[in-house]
Amino acid sequence: MNACPGDKIEVAAALVVAPSGAHGILKIPQTLPWNVDLSGLPPDQVESLRADCQSDLPCVAHFKVTVLRIERPALTVHPGEWRDGEMVCSKDSFGTTGCRGPGAGGVVATIDGWR
Repeated sequence: MNACPGDKIEVAAALVVAPSGAHGILKIPQTLPWNVDLSGLPPDQVESLRADCQSDLPCVAHFKVTVLRIERPALTVHPGEWRDGEMVCSKDSFGTTGCRGPGAGGVVATIDGWR
C-alpha cells in the first residue's frame, strides 16, 4: 500500500490494541503492520477498542487513519561499498555491481474512526 505522511485513508484491516489502550497494531493484508496511536479518540471509543481488540481475537473493520510518518531503517555502508543516492552499492567477486535500497519501514498513523 502506498501512503505518504498527511494522507487520510480508509483501510480494511485487523486491529490489536495494547493493554494500555494508548496504541495498537493495524494489520493490513499484504502490508507490514502499522503502529497506530489511539490517543486522538474519545475515551469511550479507546476503552471499547481495548476491550474488544485483543491479540487472540483482533477487531476487523474499515479503519480511517491519518499517516503521520514512515520510518525507514538506515542503510549501513560496509568496507568496499559506496553510496549512490539512497542505494548502497558494491562489486561481487566477478566485478558485477549490485545495489540495495532502504528496507521496508514501519508506518506510524492515528486512527480517526472506523465502520
